[in-house]
Amino acid sequence: MAKLLSEISMKYNPGPIGIILVLGLIVFFLPPNVIHSRGQTVIQLGGDFDLARSRLAKKGYYRIDLVGQGFTKFQVEACQNGVRYWFKSDNNGNINQKRKIGACQPDQPILSKIRIRQILASYGYNRIKIEQHANINIAVLCFGNDRLRVEINQQGQVGNRRLIGNCRNSLSISDITATLQNEGYDQIRFVNKRPPVYVVEACHKNRKYSLELNEYADTLSRNSIGNCRAQLEPRNITRFLENLGFSRISVISDRLPTYIAEVCENRTRVELSLDRYGNIINRVTIGKCARKISARRLIRKMRDQGYIRINIKRETNRGYIAQACRSGQLYRNKYDVFGTLQDERQKGPCPSWSIKQVKEQLAKYKYRKLKFYVEGCRKGKLIRFRVNEFGDRSNRQIIGNCD
Repeated sequence: MAKLLSEISMKYNPGPIGIILVLGLIVFFLPPNVIHSRGQTVIQLGGDFDLARSRLAKKGYYRIDLVGQGFTKFQVEACQNGVRYWFKSDNNGNINQKRKIGACQPDQPILSKIRIRQILASYGYNRIKIEQHANINIAVLCFGNDRLRVEINQQGQVGNRRLIGNCRNSLSISDITATLQNEGYDQIRFVNKRPPVYVVEACHKNRKYSLELNEYADTLSRNSIGNCRAQLEPRNITRFLENLGFSRISVISDRLPTYIAEVCENRTRVELSLDRYGNIINRVTIGKCARKISARRLIRKMRDQGYIRINIKRETNRGYIAQACRSGQLYRNKYDVFGTLQDERQKGPCPSWSIKQVKEQLAKYKYRKLKFYVEGCRKGKLIRFRVNEFGDRSNRQIIGNCD
């Protein structure tokens, strides 16, 4: 810093006040990455290159070298898919001004996780979790009571050690679940939640495994126990729940991350929340489910709704087909076995019955010796006469005056 101020003073001769202003501007604009070591202060101008290297590695870059550094950007040379590039990058691995500068030599064989674990164990590390990204391997591990994050290159050299916590405390269920998810597992279910050994069933690449884990999420054993359930498609939710024994299914939401459906379980109405694989993650009782309805009760229900001339055409295991009139229109309705209207279709005007049809309909209700009469006004007189089923009139009588 003193050298920098000296050079500014010699070149521009700004005076004491000017030097103070320059110093203030430098301190103000520099990122706060200052490392104190043995009484010396080192200012890191461009941020954290170790973080940038890690994020570039996750994008598929390898042999990542820092060749220049500005106030906010790094100048980097790195390989990707056998091509050597120069570009600028920030801490987050965002890239600009990228250009090809040559070819990379063939990659060295990638170290297996087993070999990496052996190398790290030989250095005294334990409780090792490994993530592989291109030619950089990242491990979270313990050394004594310290939990560290390190990088291992393809020569087995360890660098970029970072202290991220301690290893004295056991992990919670949620921490263990997050660790398994980071390792690529899903559909995670704890069979035993009591330490010191947790038993977990989880899926990895469509295979289902039974895992035994200790309190620090270390895998003690892993056994394949079959195939995993495929992701549940929205169009299959109703059939899937029917196969589980639920009825009267109404899908409320068919969008992830959570499907929601209302169903009947025996006589209880339940709201279910399902994950993407059809696992029931929550259930809430919201009421009672109605009993199955008889054809006679359905007719009474339809009459209360204003239907007349109701005829149940067909009764099936799935419900009823009814034909009826309402407000002069003919309807063909479909009901489920609980009397819930599934489909209503208007078929046109409701046809008038003949006297014979009226007689036949009344006969169904045990009416006998039926006679039909008509009353009407003619020339101020109220006249009544009898009609037969063919419309023939007889027994004409004047029964009063018309208003």
